[in-house]
Amino acid sequence: MTKASFMKELESLLSNISTEERESALQYYEDYFADAGDEKEEDIIAELGSPKKVAKIIQMEYNSAMHSGDIDGIYTENGYKSTKYGEDKYEVLNASEKIEENTDNSKKDSYYNDSDNMYNNTKDHSYDNNYNSNYYYSSNREEPRREKSNLWLIIILAILAIPVGIPVIVTVFALAISAVAVVFSLMIAFFALSIGLFGGGVVAVVAGIITLFTLPMNGIFMGGVGLILLGLGILFGIVSITIVKTLLPGFIRGIVNFLSKIVHRKKIIT
Repeated sequence: MTKASFMKELESLLSNISTEERESALQYYEDYFADAGDEKEEDIIAELGSPKKVAKIIQMEYNSAMHSGDIDGIYTENGYKSTKYGEDKYEVLNASEKIEENTDNSKKDSYYNDSDNMYNNTKDHSYDNNYNSNYYYSSNREEPRREKSNLWLIIILAILAIPVGIPVIVTVFALAISAVAVVFSLMIAFFALSIGLFGGGVVAVVAGIITLFTLPMNGIFMGGVGLILLGLGILFGIVSITIVKTLLPGFIRGIVNFLSKIVHRKKIIT
């Protein structure tokens, strides 16, 4: 609803009072709108309520003034004011209108309270943002200091660890080399043993065959021993080949990975 429609409806509702009082009332509300300004037109309409409500108030005040014999009152922000007795006559409302008025007042109070809360929340939020930004700025300034302190701490620990670290590293390398040597020695031993047994078995079998014609029993014995030696030689040869194919690559990979981890850690520290 606009101001023009509000005033037009109010004028038609006040047709049952005197022309002078009607014009006085309309002039009062015209001035009231003019004082508030065009930008607050909707707020004034919401504050006054419907034209029917305003007309009813004016008619009740006018009738009351007629009964008391005071028809020279004026309209103010507080209602109809008597010039004879100097008292303000406030509007008389029924129960439904009182509920409506209380509801409007509650809405106004809620609006102002929400505005205050919004202002306080904005203030608090701004303060929190400023605090967080200052904290972030100070934290960023402290990070280089922390990095420098951590670097010096690492250097000091590295210097202190040299007397203990060097012997430990030498021991680890020595153990690794010893393990490699042991594995290679076992492989060489198994290969040598398999070759020796195989060769001895061949010689024993050949000797047994030759002796078989002169001393049959000795030839059979020597031939049997030779076959046993051949079997053992073949068995140790298979074991040696299995060790070379399976255990040796895994062992070498383990040593390489261990040494690479040590070197990688040294690079990280430096």
